Amino acid sequence: MTDHFKLLRSKLAKINETWFELLSTRQNIVSQIQELKISNEIEIIWDPKQEKDVFTQYVLDHPRADIKQDLAYSLIIELHAAQTRSYPAWSEGEHLNSLSADRNALMNPILLFIRNRTEYSQLNIKKEYQEIINNIFGENNET
Repeated sequence: MTDHFKLLRSKLAKINETWFELLSTRQNIVSQIQELKISNEIEIIWDPKQEKDVFTQYVLDHPRADIKQDLAYSLIIELHAAQTRSYPAWSEGEHLNSLSADRNALMNPILLFIRNRTEYSQLNIKKEYQEIINNIFGENNET
């Protein structure tokens, strides 16, 4: 039994190493995109329409992901995109009128809007972000 544990833990360690290598590769690609924008004199700004596309595809590809998986994905994107300095600090509640202990409050609200509109509607989102999100989803009134 001990040998089996060692084997499984060794496999897990290799997966962890690969996972962190992939995260590093992803960060490098995000950096390259930002450098390309700079060299082409494209303003580096947060693009909510791009996020809508990314998160819509993510939800389609991972329909059974749970809140923790969604939060992890949201945090990875925030971590990598934060180098733009225009990217909202969702996990710090930048988009909220008041901080909340709710895990949903830490997540990118665009992802939450796509995944679970009921949970999204429970957030106390600042008007400016609410208007942006409503606009990209073609909503006319506040949700």
